[in-house]
Amino acid sequence: MTDKKELQKKVSRVISNAPKFLDGFTPAHLDDPNYIPESLQPYLSDFVRTGSKNMKLLLNELERYDKSSDEYIAIQREIEHIPRSFINAREQVDKYKNGISNFKKALSNMNKGTQDSNYYLNSAVFGNQWDGMSVDEKGNFQFHIKYGSKPSDISSFKLNDISNVTDGSSPIITEPYIGKKYVYDLAEKIKLDKDNQRGFDYAWTYNNALTSLTDNGPNHIIGMAFTDMAGDGQTKSFSEMWENGLKDDNFYIHPDTGESLPEDVTWMKDSSNTEVLAKLLSRYITNTMKDLYGEIDKKTGKVKKTQADLARELIEKYSK
Repeated sequence: MTDKKELQKKVSRVISNAPKFLDGFTPAHLDDPNYIPESLQPYLSDFVRTGSKNMKLLLNELERYDKSSDEYIAIQREIEHIPRSFINAREQVDKYKNGISNFKKALSNMNKGTQDSNYYLNSAVFGNQWDGMSVDEKGNFQFHIKYGSKPSDISSFKLNDISNVTDGSSPIITEPYIGKKYVYDLAEKIKLDKDNQRGFDYAWTYNNALTSLTDNGPNHIIGMAFTDMAGDGQTKSFSEMWENGLKDDNFYIHPDTGESLPEDVTWMKDSSNTEVLAKLLSRYITNTMKDLYGEIDKKTGKVKKTQADLARELIEKYSK
């Protein structure tokens, strides 16, 4: 129980302290080639000292062998590796600084589809709340984060894997503005089709929506499930309606296997499920557009008037 409470305290501390560090990180820090975050400096200094020491030892060892010998060639390769590792470490500093900047920007547009674990990881690494870091022999950075009291209770993350804050291995999902604009433009088209008495093509609308979703990638699909597609600040997201209970029970059936889907929305945040999620979202968007277009009267071939339409016409008639 104690470990669990300590972990909860740590998570709270990381999440609250990360923004404070980010507030102090400015574009000037990002653009300054001489700026190295203070937290990195001890580890880099140790890396450079160790590399320089090894360089001297290897140079002394090199003198013992003939230039044409295998030993000489092997040692020379080791020597050449050291300055390359220094250069790579310098590039890792820049990559880390860019990660800090991009995380700061992503937070202002973070979507509710972001996994809690990814938010915590990025806060710990790019919010400068990590417990330790190391530089490998090639100059690559690894950040270490403790999650328990035991020495083994620690996870390590390679900077190269997580440096792309919005598209890396632990992404921050941001608001899908491209997708929201697509829905808006599609609604405009449906309204125009209705005004010009062009029919509503359900299959075309569904396939078009599915293509738009999948073309923009898994993170975009997740973002669309957790955003207000109407953009009016009042419309519930698909995930919110899912948890509240959609009227059509068929949504809770896997479109390919026929198995029941979870009633909670945790599965929607998993990128391995985005193919299924895209199909459900496409169906939802298509049904919404069908409702917007209106029901077709089979006898007249025209759009049936709703009670709202009839009431509006009545008001307009007697208000002239």
